[in-house]
Amino acid sequence: MGVIMGKWSDDNMKSEIGLVQSWNILQEKINNNIPFCYIRFNEGESRMVANIPGRLRSGRWNPQQMKQKGKCNIIKYGPNHDRKWGRWSYYEDKDQNLHKMMLDALCEEHENYFASCCEIQRYGNYRYQTLLLMEYNMKNLPKQILSAHMPHCKEVYDKVFSLCKQKQPNINIVVNEEGNITNLPFEIKNCWRTSNEESMRKDMHLIEDISNKIKENNIENELFLGCAGPFTNILFHQLWKRNPTNFYIDIGSTFDYYMFNAPTRGWLNKMGHPNKNRGTNLR
Repeated sequence: MGVIMGKWSDDNMKSEIGLVQSWNILQEKINNNIPFCYIRFNEGESRMVANIPGRLRSGRWNPQQMKQKGKCNIIKYGPNHDRKWGRWSYYEDKDQNLHKMMLDALCEEHENYFASCCEIQRYGNYRYQTLLLMEYNMKNLPKQILSAHMPHCKEVYDKVFSLCKQKQPNINIVVNEEGNITNLPFEIKNCWRTSNEESMRKDMHLIEDISNKIKENNIENELFLGCAGPFTNILFHQLWKRNPTNFYIDIGSTFDYYMFNAPTRGWLNKMGHPNKNRGTNLR
């Protein structure tokens, strides 16, 4: 793309908003009844939106990694193609429409819309490249870049559950078709299911389905939670544009220990649940 990192990207590579602080910013808006949308550009989403050919391992951003050759092809089916939940893929050449939708989700401009990025210490290169895209494509750059790893902190993890218990029964959720929501420790009002495999390709109809439900039932000031991998970014961005009067939070794998009885992500074993081995079929 030939973009040179500017002052805004530079500043956001020198410092970052932490996990707890990120949650506090959202919590303040909830307390003041200010609707918002929060989506997460973690490693997979960052690779997809920036078309990064391979995984970037270096914690600090490295301009040499911008010069990687090849196409971005992501296959999230597990090491032996035995991943149990949330299988998805992305191919740079044939998925240009998906890429555009993901880029639009990254670069939406609104003071209450938060496209969060990876943290600097462990995933600096992913953060670096998503920041460049924002700086290159946006006229009005966000004043705050929240942490995409926000739920990975025990303090935030507990606060997410506390919020859900406070907001029940006005909680709406988008979740994998195999997730058991009856195990969640709070009541769900509406649940939309996504395909366990290739939801971005199969479930675009949910944009209209959910949007129509919101309009027909005049749903406002309710909590919408997304547990649908990178499809959450696209879905919640589109819902926010159509219905910006609710709270949309991409919570990723936060509820997986309840819905799948397994640590689908390694960090879940640090959240106070019985420690379980995370085998290859969960990766």
